[in-house]
Amino acid sequence: MAREGIVSAGPPDVRAEGMDGLASIPERVTASACFGEAHTVGDHVVIPVAEVVYGVGFGYGFAGDDAASEDGRGGGGGGGRGRARAVAVIHASPDGVQVHPVRDETAITLAAIASATAATIIVARMLRKLLSG
Repeated sequence: MAREGIVSAGPPDVRAEGMDGLASIPERVTASACFGEAHTVGDHVVIPVAEVVYGVGFGYGFAGDDAASEDGRGGGGGGGRGRARAVAVIHASPDGVQVHPVRDETAITLAAIASATAATIIVARMLRKLLSG
């Protein structure tokens, strides 16, 4: 049921939208995606550095031969994911250029928890074997 003043253009063309999205990736994956805006304070310049990762997938298909597409038995879809995380800060001053890595405290903590859990399981199995026989 169409509401007054709203015109339906029909279903979206997922192939065209998907191809437009894929075509714009090279425009987005540039050095500016990894290097932030430089901040200057006196003689010092600080540049944030990030790791930027993109992933996409897209597909379209028909059930059977091309004639089946006229029956509307086709479909398509796509998806994508992106992530950015700080990895370093570049500090330029009259004394030189230094790169300061940014530690990912969450990853370090999760790795420590996983290691402690694995060690606990190994010790528990060893004790069980020693006590059982």
